[in-house]
Amino acid sequence: MKESPQRYQVWIACEGWEEPLIRELQGTLPQISQWKSPSPGIVWSPAPLPEAAFVVPNETVFVRHFLPNAFDVSGESAKDLIRLLGPYVDTVIDNTSVPWSFFLATPEVFTLAGESYQNLDGRIPLLTELLLDRMEHFRRRSFERFKPAMGFREGILMQMWLLSPNRLLFGATELRRNRLFPTNPLPWPSERFPEDPQAPCRSYYKVEEAWHCLGMAPKKGQLCVDLGAAPGGWTWSALKRGAKVIAVDAADLAPHVSEHPLCDHRRDNGYEFMPPVTAEWLFCDMIVRPLATIGLIDRWLAEGKCRGFVANVKFRGKEPESILEEVRRMEQRHNLGKLRARHLYFDRNEITLMYHPDAGSG
Repeated sequence: MKESPQRYQVWIACEGWEEPLIRELQGTLPQISQWKSPSPGIVWSPAPLPEAAFVVPNETVFVRHFLPNAFDVSGESAKDLIRLLGPYVDTVIDNTSVPWSFFLATPEVFTLAGESYQNLDGRIPLLTELLLDRMEHFRRRSFERFKPAMGFREGILMQMWLLSPNRLLFGATELRRNRLFPTNPLPWPSERFPEDPQAPCRSYYKVEEAWHCLGMAPKKGQLCVDLGAAPGGWTWSALKRGAKVIAVDAADLAPHVSEHPLCDHRRDNGYEFMPPVTAEWLFCDMIVRPLATIGLIDRWLAEGKCRGFVANVKFRGKEPESILEEVRRMEQRHNLGKLRARHLYFDRNEITLMYHPDAGSG
């Protein structure tokens, strides 16, 4: 009797952050004892996983995508890989009558300026063409239910993550309209945040991603305080939304930011500054020690100087567990039940903390 192929529970992180992801999953899923990183950005376990135990990316620090019950498929050439992949695809589409689609990509789509999979970019169109040609000529009836992946929202979506020229991870999930589900891939992070030609710096996109993750952003008329504001990326993000910003930094802001009528540039020490009234939002992207950033937020909360905050906690190395433990202690001290800590797509060697008491209320 032929042995069934091994299935894997697959998590995707930013390239280079596999070990922090494994440690996070070990704490989140203690029932699983086997963890391995077979390729950059990939962590998997062969253990079965009930739906109730799925890890939702937005509720974790390092998980960027999750694919359950995936198969590891390898061939000797592109044509051989598609030949071996065919039975997996057939099994999926033969067990359903709903529309189906597929996409083929590398895990690099979840990493900003990644290098591990750059040599595979030209391989993806070739494999996609070979698979479409196979389905159109040998599975014509089933191919009538095929829909392009762009805009596909309901039905069976087959995911193929290319790890090397002739090796990929294959899995299929059911997209469910109007329901958030951890196996429903969102548009890639780089596609969710359109370029702003007036953004003063790249860090602008970090705070834009934070708003997306938190589910809310500053509103018209709200007061924000941006510590370490120069050259003004986070300040600009709030000003665009009609918020008032006290931008604190001894350095210059971009002219169109500092001259904005809702911007008040203070050339003060960001670590020592405290507003005379309560701000709706505290922003902090200063390059200081991790515990100094946490202590600053702690002080603002204790003195009632902000209702919500977005702050980047920067650290050396890639072992942030001790820092996250301190974040959780702050969360308990101030009863921040909606605090989120995420290693965002636009983050580097840092983790973004996001909190507002009204987050999720809408």
